[in-house]
Amino acid sequence: MVAIKSLLLFTTTVLATAIPRDVHATGYELLYSDLVSLDQSVEALTAAVNAYTSGNGAAVFSAVSYVNETNRKGYYDAMSDRVAVQNFNDSLTISQYVSTPIAVDITTGVQAIIAKKDPLVANGLRQQVLDGLNLLVSDHETFSAAVAAKLNPAALLVAALPVVEIDAAIRTAIADFTL
Repeated sequence: MVAIKSLLLFTTTVLATAIPRDVHATGYELLYSDLVSLDQSVEALTAAVNAYTSGNGAAVFSAVSYVNETNRKGYYDAMSDRVAVQNFNDSLTISQYVSTPIAVDITTGVQAIIAKKDPLVANGLRQQVLDGLNLLVSDHETFSAAVAAKLNPAALLVAALPVVEIDAAIRTAIADFTL
């Protein structure tokens, strides 16, 4: 009986390790999942900003931390050896997701932050907002560069425009809160 169990375990192990694994699909799924999480965190930040009326802004800054966390996880995953350079179709899908909905949602979120400037500043939160925006732009730059390094070069042009739009939107808010 022990020999049969050992043989079954050995056979199962051999078969499991013999199954071909598509490294590109795993990498694509990981990057795409990170981008979906990032978009969800941006939507949560926008909701927190829209709900803000006065006070210490704890919900807003907690949401900024959530965006920061998802950016950092995405950066870590993109830099890891679990993600190989993607094929053209997967790269195109990732680039298109950055364009819509991520760039759209980040632009909407930034507009919400700018619209709440007066109550945020009136409650003495100008510097905290600036610090949060500077952190977000830094994370955006590093995560974007890490993802770009994994995209098929033929798809980089599709990704470039929304990345520039996101950068410009965040920097517009930084400029607005600096004045």
